Amino acid sequence: MLFVMKHIFLKSAPDVVMEYAYGRSDHRLEDKNWGPEYHDAVLEAGKAAGLLKQMMWIFYFIQGLPEWVAVLISPSLDLVLRIQRVRLSRIVLNNVC
Repeated sequence: MLFVMKHIFLKSAPDVVMEYAYGRSDHRLEDKNWGPEYHDAVLEAGKAAGLLKQMMWIFYFIQGLPEWVAVLISPSLDLVLRIQRVRLSRIVLNNVC
């Protein structure tokens, strides 16, 4: 199995930064699937960043959509929303405890 270095870097960098800054990580390095989907999600989010800075209501609208609709719009968008949901659940759990 060939690994593309940019995918390895994009999976390892967030783990290192989050572990250093927050004392926890998403454990992307331990993930068995080293595919390009995380890389694609980051690129898709970057493409939309300029528009979303000006019109945040679009992002809130998309976040409110059911997950199956987000998958229809873009598989990469679905991954971005799932990552955000996981992070939001961690924030809520940390504030409750």
